[in-house]
Amino acid sequence: MAARAKERTSAKRRTDSSGQKAEWPHTQQAANRTAGRATNVEYLQRACEALREGFSSKEQEELFFCNVLKEVEGSEIPLSRDPVASRVLEQFLRVGPASCIEALIGPLCRAAPTILCHCCVARVLETGLQQLPRLLRSETDLHQNLVELVVDLVNTVTPVISEFARDMYGSFVLRILLQLLSQFFVGTAVAYNYNRDAEKKTINKQEDHWDVEDFPLPERFPVLLKLMVEQGVYPNILIFVEEEAASHVLQTALLVLHARNASLCSALCGVLCNALGAGKQESSALLERFKDRTSSHVIERLIEVADNKQLKNLYNHHMQGNVPALALHPVANYTIQRFIGKCLAKQFCKLFKELVPWLESVLAQGHMGIVTSLAEAAVRLQKKQDKLLEALLKIFHCDVEARQSCALQLFASMFTYEIYFGLGEGNEDLPSEKQQMLHESAGHSVTYHGSMLLQNLMRFQDPALIVNGLLSLKPSPLLSLSCSQFGSRVVDVFFKSPTVSSQFHEEFFAILKDRLFSMACTRYGSRVIDGIWTSLSLPQKEAVAQELGT
Repeated sequence: MAARAKERTSAKRRTDSSGQKAEWPHTQQAANRTAGRATNVEYLQRACEALREGFSSKEQEELFFCNVLKEVEGSEIPLSRDPVASRVLEQFLRVGPASCIEALIGPLCRAAPTILCHCCVARVLETGLQQLPRLLRSETDLHQNLVELVVDLVNTVTPVISEFARDMYGSFVLRILLQLLSQFFVGTAVAYNYNRDAEKKTINKQEDHWDVEDFPLPERFPVLLKLMVEQGVYPNILIFVEEEAASHVLQTALLVLHARNASLCSALCGVLCNALGAGKQESSALLERFKDRTSSHVIERLIEVADNKQLKNLYNHHMQGNVPALALHPVANYTIQRFIGKCLAKQFCKLFKELVPWLESVLAQGHMGIVTSLAEAAVRLQKKQDKLLEALLKIFHCDVEARQSCALQLFASMFTYEIYFGLGEGNEDLPSEKQQMLHESAGHSVTYHGSMLLQNLMRFQDPALIVNGLLSLKPSPLLSLSCSQFGSRVVDVFFKSPTVSSQFHEEFFAILKDRLFSMACTRYGSRVIDGIWTSLSLPQKEAVAQELGT
């Protein structure tokens, strides 16, 4: 026994002709592979420098790419996993011909899904897929080969799509693939993973210039899209709701289907509603998903693309009676804002009645978007405008007549009367002289939500309260408001709203007649003048030109 063990040991460990101990065979092979890969990386770096310098002829460029492909043949996957080589491969993919794309990403499209989830490999594959629209527009001989690459990739990822979508990098590949198959660019509509901030900037730069909507769509692409959704997403729908990376894939699928395949989008919404419990009378499970940071994004996207019947069921069976609690929740309030922006008139009237008594509490929680969403829906549906204005005056504590002249400033700052004027907890009124002095010294700072609220109130059928408040300002505070970032937007709407007559435009110019030059010299004030020029009458244009020319 001992002799045989000694013989096996001596057979494994060999010596060379000089008597030195030789390396283990597998160690030698690994070293050779590493050395070969390093050589390939160095070659690619030199080739990338040559690519930047450019070529004197088309033949020279073709020969260059031919040599590169011969050098990396058989090493596509190892090189794609290398942090340095993968960046060089991306450069080649962005400018290379169809033969280059086919050779470099072909092995990746047929590789195991675990390999595709590697951070560098996923980036190379994304870059390659983004070039297909460009090549399908121009190349003719290799169209079928490029389509087959996409077929191979879909066949690779669909059986394991739940695991693939859970991976941060795999989810990016799926989202690019869905946009390619649908010929629809989502862009930044779907949120990026919060843990990928460093790479987010690079991918944004690539996707911002991705022209995916203008190429001859192969007949197999819609079939592949349907295959991915029905065989990949449907059976694993809850994973796509609960997992953050996978939820981004589902949101992308909803958007592209809404744009390109309405029937399949409706079917996916139905599957999603059933999975969330939206087809049942028990609402507690779905309401908890409204409050979940990941699931709530999916529900927002569902609300955006769902049809009227699905929205009606969602409200009647689950949201009705729970709207105030959801509006007060730090996460669920965003979903309520999305629903307000999409709901029909009948649903809005019910929701409005349910939510208005709680508006002051909602405002106290800092959920300003609920208030601005109600104002926007009131304009869109032409419903509840008087009731909403009455409620706003009440929650900002300016419902009494003596305080209504301050409504513009209070709405703009999103402060109640007492906070704006520093009155503490008391409800006493300031003398009108003191009130006017504080108006002029407060700077009339306009917040984002305050600006959005005023813009919508300016579009009401009766915007008299806001218009009168604007025209009651002295020249200095009115100029300050017009030249501020958010206040300038309010002035834009003042001149463009169909419910504000030209008579009020003339009064505005009368107040600022001697200050138009100062307005034109500021960043936002000049944009206001540019925007309102088209809405001015000829005498008003002459007055503006005369003032700016002096």
